[in-house]
Amino acid sequence: MLQITLLNRPALKIGRINNSIRLQSLVAQLPLISCKVCVIIPVRNEAENIKATLLALTNQVDLTGKPLNKNCYEIIVLANNCSHNSVAIVRHFARNHPDLMLHLVEKTIHSDRAHVGWVRKLLMDEACRRFQLIERDLGVIASTDGDTRVASNWIAATLAEIEAGADAVGGRIITNNRERNKLDKPPDSL
Repeated sequence: MLQITLLNRPALKIGRINNSIRLQSLVAQLPLISCKVCVIIPVRNEAENIKATLLALTNQVDLTGKPLNKNCYEIIVLANNCSHNSVAIVRHFARNHPDLMLHLVEKTIHSDRAHVGWVRKLLMDEACRRFQLIERDLGVIASTDGDTRVASNWIAATLAEIEAGADAVGGRIITNNRERNKLDKPPDSL
Protein backbone atom coordinates (compact mmCIF):
# COMPACT_ATOMS: atom_id res chain seq x y z
CA MET A 1 0.00 0.00 0.00
CA LEU A 2 1.12 3.54 -0.61
CA GLN A 3 0.80 6.43 1.74
CA ILE A 4 2.36 9.71 0.79
CA THR A 5 2.70 12.74 2.99
CA LEU A 6 4.49 15.69 1.52
CA LEU A 7 5.05 18.94 3.31
CA ASN A 8 6.23 22.18 1.79
CA ARG A 9 6.76 24.01 5.03
CA PRO A 10 9.91 25.95 5.85
CA ALA A 11 11.96 23.72 8.12
CA LEU A 12 13.72 26.70 9.70
CA LYS A 13 10.43 28.39 10.42
CA ILE A 14 9.32 25.30 12.34
CA GLY A 15 12.49 25.56 14.43
CA ARG A 16 11.93 29.26 15.11
CA ILE A 17 8.38 28.73 16.30
CA ASN A 18 9.59 26.77 19.30
CA ASN A 19 13.34 26.84 19.80
CA SER A 20 13.01 24.92 23.06
CA ILE A 21 12.21 21.74 21.14
CA ARG A 22 15.33 19.77 20.30
CA LEU A 23 14.71 16.97 17.87
CA GLN A 24 16.45 13.69 18.63
CA SER A 25 19.01 12.73 16.02
CA LEU A 26 18.38 9.40 14.32
CA VAL A 27 21.00 9.70 11.56
CA ALA A 28 24.53 10.83 12.42
CA GLN A 29 25.73 11.46 8.85
CA LEU A 30 25.04 15.00 7.65
CA PRO A 31 22.73 15.46 4.67
CA LEU A 32 24.11 16.75 1.40
CA ILE A 33 23.59 20.48 0.83
CA SER A 34 21.89 19.57 -2.46
CA CYS A 35 19.22 17.44 -0.73
CA LYS A 36 15.72 18.70 -1.61
CA VAL A 37 13.69 15.61 -0.69
CA CYS A 38 13.87 13.33 2.31
CA VAL A 39 12.06 10.06 1.61
CA ILE A 40 11.00 8.39 4.85
CA ILE A 41 10.06 4.73 5.10
CA PRO A 42 8.72 3.14 8.30
CA VAL A 43 9.40 -0.60 8.16
CA ARG A 44 8.30 -3.53 10.27
CA ASN A 45 9.02 -7.01 8.97
CA GLU A 46 9.00 -6.12 5.27
CA ALA A 47 11.69 -8.59 4.20
CA GLU A 48 9.54 -9.75 1.30
CA ASN A 49 9.03 -6.26 -0.13
CA ILE A 50 11.70 -3.80 1.00
CA LYS A 51 14.20 -4.56 -1.77
CA ALA A 52 11.63 -3.70 -4.47
CA THR A 53 10.72 -0.53 -2.57
CA LEU A 54 14.36 0.59 -2.45
CA LEU A 55 14.99 -0.42 -6.06
CA ALA A 56 12.11 1.80 -7.21
CA LEU A 57 13.68 4.71 -5.33
CA THR A 58 17.14 3.96 -6.73
CA ASN A 59 15.94 4.10 -10.34
CA GLN A 60 14.20 7.48 -10.21
CA VAL A 61 14.07 9.57 -13.38
CA ASP A 62 13.29 13.21 -14.08
CA LEU A 63 10.22 14.30 -16.03
CA THR A 64 12.05 13.78 -19.34
CA GLY A 65 12.99 10.21 -18.43
CA LYS A 66 16.66 10.88 -17.68
CA PRO A 67 18.16 9.46 -14.46
CA LEU A 68 17.46 11.75 -11.51
CA ASN A 69 20.50 13.13 -9.71
CA LYS A 70 20.73 11.00 -6.56
CA ASN A 71 22.23 13.94 -4.66
CA CYS A 72 18.87 15.75 -4.63
CA TYR A 73 17.25 13.19 -2.33
CA GLU A 74 17.98 10.87 0.55
CA ILE A 75 16.15 7.91 2.04
CA ILE A 76 15.73 7.12 5.72
CA VAL A 77 14.42 3.69 6.66
CA LEU A 78 13.37 3.20 10.27
CA ALA A 79 13.16 -0.50 11.12
CA ASN A 80 10.68 -0.68 13.98
CA ASN A 81 10.91 -3.83 16.14
CA CYS A 82 11.80 -6.02 13.17
CA SER A 83 12.08 -9.75 13.72
CA HIS A 84 12.49 -10.69 10.04
CA ASN A 85 15.42 -10.01 7.69
CA SER A 86 14.34 -6.47 6.78
CA VAL A 87 17.38 -4.87 8.43
CA ALA A 88 19.87 -7.23 6.76
CA ILE A 89 18.25 -6.63 3.37
CA VAL A 90 18.44 -2.83 3.74
CA ARG A 91 22.08 -3.04 4.86
CA HIS A 92 22.97 -5.26 1.91
CA PHE A 93 21.13 -2.95 -0.47
CA ALA A 94 23.00 0.10 0.89
CA ARG A 95 26.36 -1.65 0.41
CA ASN A 96 25.46 -2.50 -3.20
CA HIS A 97 24.23 1.04 -3.96
CA PRO A 98 26.87 3.37 -2.47
CA ASP A 99 25.72 6.24 -4.73
CA LEU A 100 22.34 6.25 -2.97
CA MET A 101 21.99 8.34 0.20
CA LEU A 102 20.32 5.54 2.16
CA HIS A 103 20.25 5.63 5.96
CA LEU A 104 19.05 2.76 8.13
CA VAL A 105 17.83 3.35 11.68
CA GLU A 106 17.10 0.33 13.86
CA LYS A 107 14.86 1.00 16.82
CA THR A 108 13.11 -1.05 19.44
CA ILE A 109 10.05 0.94 20.37
CA HIS A 110 7.82 0.25 23.36
CA SER A 111 4.62 -1.54 22.33
CA ASP A 112 2.34 1.43 23.08
CA ARG A 113 4.19 3.45 20.42
CA ALA A 114 5.36 0.72 18.06
CA HIS A 115 2.83 1.63 15.37
CA VAL A 116 3.32 3.17 11.95
CA GLY A 117 1.92 6.56 12.99
CA TRP A 118 4.49 7.07 15.74
CA VAL A 119 7.34 5.78 13.58
CA ARG A 120 6.31 8.08 10.73
CA LYS A 121 6.31 10.99 13.21
CA LEU A 122 9.85 10.13 14.34
CA LEU A 123 10.95 10.03 10.72
CA MET A 124 9.25 13.33 9.86
CA ASP A 125 10.92 14.97 12.86
CA GLU A 126 14.28 13.62 11.66
CA ALA A 127 13.67 14.92 8.13
CA CYS A 128 12.86 18.39 9.53
CA ARG A 129 15.98 18.29 11.70
CA ARG A 130 18.11 17.36 8.70
CA PHE A 131 16.69 20.18 6.58
CA GLN A 132 17.48 22.58 9.44
CA LEU A 133 21.10 21.37 9.43
CA ILE A 134 21.55 22.38 5.79
CA GLU A 135 19.37 25.48 6.16
CA ARG A 136 16.94 24.28 3.51
CA ASP A 137 13.85 26.41 4.00
CA LEU A 138 11.59 24.40 1.70
CA GLY A 139 12.56 20.77 2.06
CA VAL A 140 10.09 18.13 0.94
CA ILE A 141 9.28 15.15 3.15
CA ALA A 142 8.00 12.26 1.04
CA SER A 143 6.68 9.22 2.86
CA THR A 144 6.05 5.77 1.51
CA ASP A 145 5.85 2.31 3.05
CA GLY A 146 8.18 -0.67 3.02
CA ASP A 147 5.80 -2.70 0.87
CA THR A 148 5.36 -0.05 -1.82
CA ARG A 149 6.89 0.54 -5.21
CA VAL A 150 6.68 4.18 -6.19
CA ALA A 151 6.56 5.31 -9.81
CA SER A 152 9.89 5.86 -11.54
CA ASN A 153 9.29 9.63 -11.69
CA TRP A 154 7.71 9.91 -8.22
CA ILE A 155 10.33 12.26 -6.77
CA ALA A 156 10.55 14.46 -9.89
CA ALA A 157 6.75 14.68 -10.23
CA THR A 158 6.41 15.54 -6.55
CA LEU A 159 9.06 18.27 -6.80
CA ALA A 160 7.35 19.68 -9.90
CA GLU A 161 4.03 19.97 -8.05
CA ILE A 162 5.66 21.59 -5.02
CA GLU A 163 7.58 24.02 -7.24
CA ALA A 164 4.27 24.86 -8.95
CA GLY A 165 2.88 25.95 -5.58
CA ALA A 166 1.28 22.85 -4.04
CA ASP A 167 1.58 22.48 -0.26
CA ALA A 168 0.88 18.74 -0.34
CA VAL A 169 0.89 16.01 -2.97
CA GLY A 170 -0.82 12.62 -2.84
CA GLY A 171 -0.41 9.63 -5.08
CA ARG A 172 -2.58 6.98 -6.63
CA ILE A 173 -2.64 3.65 -4.79
CA ILE A 174 -2.69 0.47 -6.83
CA THR A 175 -2.68 -2.78 -4.89
CA ASN A 176 -1.49 -6.06 -6.32
CA ASN A 177 -3.93 -8.99 -6.39
CA ARG A 178 -2.33 -10.83 -3.46
CA GLU A 179 -2.49 -7.75 -1.24
CA ARG A 180 -6.03 -6.93 -2.38
CA ASN A 181 -7.18 -10.46 -1.47
CA LYS A 182 -5.77 -10.00 2.04
CA LEU A 183 -7.93 -6.91 2.48
CA ASP A 184 -11.08 -8.95 1.91
CA LYS A 185 -10.27 -11.53 4.61
CA PRO A 186 -11.19 -11.20 8.28
CA PRO A 187 -8.13 -10.28 10.43
CA ASP A 188 -8.14 -13.60 12.33
CA SER A 189 -7.76 -15.58 9.08
CA LEU A 190 -4.49 -13.88 8.09
